[in-house]
Amino acid sequence: MDYVLVSYLICDISLVYYELQVFNFITFLARSLIFSLLIFIVFPKIRSVKFRLFELILGIAVVAINIYLLFELLAMVPEAFIYDYFYPVYLALTLLTILLVGVAFTYNNIFSNKRSFYFLLAALFLAFSDFNFFIAIYLDVPVFYYPDRFFHILALGLLLLFWIKPIEDSNNNNLEQREV
Repeated sequence: MDYVLVSYLICDISLVYYELQVFNFITFLARSLIFSLLIFIVFPKIRSVKFRLFELILGIAVVAINIYLLFELLAMVPEAFIYDYFYPVYLALTLLTILLVGVAFTYNNIFSNKRSFYFLLAALFLAFSDFNFFIAIYLDVPVFYYPDRFFHILALGLLLLFWIKPIEDSNNNNLEQREV
């Protein structure tokens, strides 16, 4: 989790000079590193999940819609912001965002406790933060900086809660083992 916090720090420092291409690139890399680290923290706990056919079809449909919207948003980016590595880092960040949210939902569905809920909310708020940041920077609507920072700070707080929240009794964490 320490690496996540260091990546958060790098991301926030590089945001100050985001208009410069090198800092823009560093921001994308730091944000991608945050998402990757969060996925790797939780993924071993959900690796053996089996999905029903309906869940699988629904998940594929949601991912397909998100990928379509990803390319629609990418087409809206003004030429002034495009640089050599913009497309790969933007696509990587967005795909990691989709993956992180999917992993967070799966983690919360399996464990269904406060800790997993904090992680789910943090993942969603990170995604909301990125979306608001996109609108603020690339569509030039400065008022969206406020929800971006709001969601960013909430996500950080929830990640800290996720980190410090002790793992509760493992017998009660798994929905399959609970009595109804």
